[in-house]
Amino acid sequence: MRNNTSIKIRKPKTTGRPSLGEKKKSKPHMVRFDEEQDERLIFRAELAGMTVTEYIREATLNAKISPRLSPDEKEYIRQILKIGVNFNQLLKLAHTVGLVSMAPKIESIIGQLSRLLNKIKF
Repeated sequence: MRNNTSIKIRKPKTTGRPSLGEKKKSKPHMVRFDEEQDERLIFRAELAGMTVTEYIREATLNAKISPRLSPDEKEYIRQILKIGVNFNQLLKLAHTVGLVSMAPKIESIIGQLSRLLNKIKF
């Protein structure tokens, strides 16, 4: 007597994309673009040879974002701009009355500028 039951052995899948397993992407985020932004996004993704989704993911996770300036840093920059205006006026005066007589004032302004630049995180 023969037994008609046969055992099927599954072969490992060899075609298609590999299983994502634990790395499955399951956290969606909604992002909206206007027409112009969408066209730019698609253009950039095509240039990079990526899908739009891949491009957004790559750009988001690997972008270098510069933080905004703190209120203190903004104030330092305002002071530097003011010193720059004063320094320019002082140099114009130095050209008319002589650079040697203006040297102490110029050194003072350079010292102020140096102290402010040291306070700013660059």
